Amino acid sequence: VCGYQNRFKNLIRYLKAAGTDVLVITPGRLITEDLSANERREPLEYEGCKVVETLGFEFPWYEKLTMSFALSPKVLSEIRSFEPDVIHCS
Repeated sequence: VCGYQNRFKNLIRYLKAAGTDVLVITPGRLITEDLSANERREPLEYEGCKVVETLGFEFPWYEKLTMSFALSPKVLSEIRSFEPDVIHCS
């Protein structure tokens, strides 16, 4: 568990407590893994919020940090159907 993870978990909890609808988009499996299997790394939901996985890649200088460009058609479709007022990227 790292500071980023705790910060995002707390942000999601606070937003939900304030009555805000939240959609979580996060890196899941790495692009270097076998993608033929239909497995997930992340849960389907967190604190009542839908979680959408994107393909990720290891950050070259810090392998514990998984990154993603998150601009796949799947992600764009999820965002369009969610119709957010605000998007927080980090």
